[in-house]
Amino acid sequence: MNKHSLNSPSNFARRIQCPGSANAERGMVEEPSVYAAEGTAAHKLGENCLTDGLDPQDMIGRVIDGFEVDSEMADAVAIYVNYCRDLIDDAVVFGVEDHLPLLFLGKDDKGTSDFNAVTTRRVLYAVDFKYGKGIPVDVVENVQGLCYGLGTARKYDNHAWDQMVIVIIQ
Repeated sequence: MNKHSLNSPSNFARRIQCPGSANAERGMVEEPSVYAAEGTAAHKLGENCLTDGLDPQDMIGRVIDGFEVDSEMADAVAIYVNYCRDLIDDAVVFGVEDHLPLLFLGKDDKGTSDFNAVTTRRVLYAVDFKYGKGIPVDVVENVQGLCYGLGTARKYDNHAWDQMVIVIIQ
């Protein structure tokens, strides 16, 4: 069984279009594409840079989950990391690769937000980083981003914020 919740944000748009897909997929093992695996490696690079204060450019040549960090990956991750660092500078609270319970999707459903924050300007951010080759992600009415936004709102409901911004960096 894959490590995603049955109704995780990454597949919830499919659930909306075809509710029966949950039963059809129950118990199936999900084999990630090479693009998804490379995206996971880029996410780990971003996480390491944000949590350990590293520069993505300094990681060129390192191997993460079988993928060598090249200048293309480092440049893309740097855009994400720099955006998040700007938010961190103004953050009251933030999370990196934050596990969120998403009970509005289902009893045991959860998701991992790439980055989230509440700033001193009373803005709640949910940031989703997309990396890899393949299908570009549509940012308008993005169901995955909305799920992360709602999960982040629930997590930070005890912090003062007036506006939610959902950001997709790809």
